Amino acid sequence: MTLQRAGYKVITAGDGLEAMKLALSSAIDVVITDAIMPHMSGQELARFFRSNAKLSKLPIVLLTGQENREAAAAGKELIDAFLYKPVKVDVLKSCLAKLLS
Repeated sequence: MTLQRAGYKVITAGDGLEAMKLALSSAIDVVITDAIMPHMSGQELARFFRSNAKLSKLPIVLLTGQENREAAAAGKELIDAFLYKPVKVDVLKSCLAKLLS
C-alpha cells in the first residue's frame, strides 16, 4: 500500500515460484523479495533472475529479519540492496529511487 501511494505500480506474489512466473509474464522494473519465503529463498529467487537473460539486469532488494547479518548476506553478489526489518518507509523509498535512477 505504501509503495502504491508513493506512485509505484505493485505486483505481489505469494511465494518465490509465483514471483518467477509473474516476472516472466509481466513488465517489472525492480524486485523486492523477502529472504525467507515458501518454496525458495530470496537468494534462490535472485539466482534465478541473474541466470535469465530477460531478467538478469533487474535491481533486487532483499528484505530480511535475520539477526545473523552474515547469513542474511549469503549470495550478496546477486543482490543490489539489503534492507533489515523492520524497514522504514523512507528507507525503502530512498533505496528504490536510487536503484531506479
